[in-house]
Amino acid sequence: MSPTLNICPLLDPSFPDELLLSTIENLRFKSADANNNNNNNIYSVVALSQTHRHLASLVRTYERSITKSIVDRELWHAPRDFPCAEEKRGYAWLKYCIDGYDTIDAIMKRLTDPGNCVGVEKHNMASAYDGMLLLYQTSSLATVPEIHALLVTLPLSSLTSLYLATHHALLTARYHNAPSLVHQSTYGRQMDASTFSLRQDMSLAFCETCLLDGPEFIYKMLEDTPPCTREVALLNAFGEVVGREWGVDGEDVDERVGGNANANVPVVEGPARKEGGASVWMALVKRLEELFGVKGQGAVEECVFGR
Repeated sequence: MSPTLNICPLLDPSFPDELLLSTIENLRFKSADANNNNNNNIYSVVALSQTHRHLASLVRTYERSITKSIVDRELWHAPRDFPCAEEKRGYAWLKYCIDGYDTIDAIMKRLTDPGNCVGVEKHNMASAYDGMLLLYQTSSLATVPEIHALLVTLPLSSLTSLYLATHHALLTARYHNAPSLVHQSTYGRQMDASTFSLRQDMSLAFCETCLLDGPEFIYKMLEDTPPCTREVALLNAFGEVVGREWGVDGEDVDERVGGNANANVPVVEGPARKEGGASVWMALVKRLEELFGVKGQGAVEECVFGR
């Protein structure tokens, strides 16, 4: 006599998926009694989906359906702002989008603050916001060559938004923020040639990191409470892009440049960037030079800001 395989009725292929989903919808995510430590009273859709392949497939489909419903109703612009393959749009992507919008809103609040003398002007607010969204796209790419390739394909308006958003973030971090490696207090009121050159190179590293790490980096750099937790990323970019031009005999990274003293260069270790070659920020500037038909970053700024 052959053994009989007992199959749960809910997992039987003939059982309608709609009824199974309706059953899952009524499961409690946790016990009604918050102090009840009995695991038998705690339910998790994620754990349930791991019990059977059919359930896993059904829950994934249900997740994509819920995500699409929320996006169509409230976040119709999210697929454009945070590009993602449709089959990968789920709860994690939805959280990424919402966190991204919250981060950009917090940054824009700082950049448009009435007390910010280098803030974004009203007629440039939409462009700066678009630039922040584009920074999420550049930071989502895995390698530097991919960012270079993206910059070549972007139109002038998008490149202008990228430049404008990053430039205002830099100026705000320099003049309206807690002390950091890009803050003006690091370099003093009077700068000699070496100190000014170091400030320019650190500014380049800041812009570079904006393109590599996105608005999350800007948000951390604009926090009011020191010490800044993202200066490591800033120093990595400094070492990869411009640090080798200064040699290796710098002072400790905690030393600050003051007055007319010679520049104290942060000590960085590790190889200079090889993969992808040149700075992605300078690639952006050069691309703008080509499209505007001008030479030099100063001329690019005049075109971007309409001076």
